[in-house]
Amino acid sequence: MTQRHILEFGQDPCMVILAYEALNDWILGATEEADRKALHAVDHGRRSEHPFSLAYALSFAAWHFMNRADLEAASGFLTEAIELCESHRIRIFLVMARVLESIAHAGSGELEAGIERIERSLGGFRSTGAALFMPSWHAVLARHYAAAGAADRALQEIEKARAASRSSAECWCLADIECAAGDVAAISDSGVDPDERYAAALDIAARQHAAAWRTRTRAAIQARAAAAPVPE
Repeated sequence: MTQRHILEFGQDPCMVILAYEALNDWILGATEEADRKALHAVDHGRRSEHPFSLAYALSFAAWHFMNRADLEAASGFLTEAIELCESHRIRIFLVMARVLESIAHAGSGELEAGIERIERSLGGFRSTGAALFMPSWHAVLARHYAAAGAADRALQEIEKARAASRSSAECWCLADIECAAGDVAAISDSGVDPDERYAAALDIAARQHAAAWRTRTRAAIQARAAAAPVPE
C-alpha cells in the first residue's frame, strides 16, 4: 500500500503527515509527542526505501530538534540528509538542509560567517521556486543581524518575514515574527516599542494556542528585564 501511495503522491503520505504533526505539536507545546512523531516520520522514510521520502523526513526531523535546542540530534539528521540528497540529487531537501545547517552554524558562535551562510543558503532555497517556511527563516536571520548589531538589516528582515507570511498565507509563525520584531526593536532606534511587539506576539500566541512561541516570547521579555539598568 505504501509503495502505491508513493507512486501516486511522490512521497510517503504517512511520513508527510507525521512530519507536519511534529511541527504542529511542538508549537502547541506537546513536545514529547512531537519528538515521537518526528522520529516516527524518519522511521517511515527509512522503511519506504524511497530516498525522496527519507530526505523529507530527515530534513524535518533536523528542524524539529533544532527547535528543541537538541543540536546533537539535529546535526546527525542534517549530515544524513545532506549525504542522501547529494547522492540522489534531491535538490529541494538539500537546500533546505543547507539552510538549517547555516542557521545552526550562526548559532554556534561564528555569527558573521553564519549570517553569510544563511544568506547564501536562503538564496539557494529561493532558486528552487520554493517559498514555504521563508517567513520563519527571515525572522531567524533578523535575530542574527540584531545580535551582530546590524539593526537596519535586522529591521529589513522583519519586514521580509511579514511580507513572506502575507504572500504564502503562513500564519503558524506570526507570533515568533512579532517576538523577533521585539528583539530587534530592543537594539534599534527605529522608534518601535519592544514591549508592544512582545505584547502582539503573546496575543497571537494566545489566539493560536502556540505554547512554544508564548514560552519564547516570555523568555525574551525576562531577558530584556534582566539586562535593564538598575535605577540608582
